[in-house]
Amino acid sequence: MLQDQIWDEALAVPTVFSVISAHPTSDGVNTYQPPLSVAFVGPKPYLVGLSCQVARSRLDRTYGGPVHLRNDRAGTSGVYWVKFDSAVIYIGCSARTAAVLGSFSEYDVSRFKHVAIAWSGFQDLARACQRFATSCPALRTIIIQMRKSYYGADDGSTLDPETAAHYAAIATDNCPELECGALDDLPFRGLLPKYFGDSPPRLVVVDPESY
Repeated sequence: MLQDQIWDEALAVPTVFSVISAHPTSDGVNTYQPPLSVAFVGPKPYLVGLSCQVARSRLDRTYGGPVHLRNDRAGTSGVYWVKFDSAVIYIGCSARTAAVLGSFSEYDVSRFKHVAIAWSGFQDLARACQRFATSCPALRTIIIQMRKSYYGADDGSTLDPETAAHYAAIATDNCPELECGALDDLPFRGLLPKYFGDSPPRLVVVDPESY
């Protein structure tokens, strides 16, 4: 039906779901720290699905149900609508990967298709990708943001709408792959087949001055 196609297109608008932990935790498979902040940065297509009963039914069908996420220090549960096919999960500092993934259910983590993390050192980045390899079998894109602190600015914890839009474009193949020599000079890309096997996700390295 034409109506269903309209709902599906509206609900599939690319978005960025930012989940940032309060504390770096780069070790321990089941490490959990309550996230510091949880927010959609940019478009919020799920709002279309809350507009009426028909849209709500379509939202549940196309998103596969809501995501339940512990989002404060008391461990209470927040409910979020995330379409993993078209959403980039932004984790912030790569040292926080274990904490952020631990705040999702194993089922939801297994549905991740696109993630974005901020550079915080080679070892943390390698551990993050190892964790993605074991927890996110459907992963297709890893975006690595060369942090501005690397050049003397922020710590990679915040995400502005312009940067979020850039991530969404990369994940939906509307932007060419970008590379940064500072990371590409390391033997990191060669490690991905070791972690992920014969079908590693696409690795996109983004310099803060490149867009």
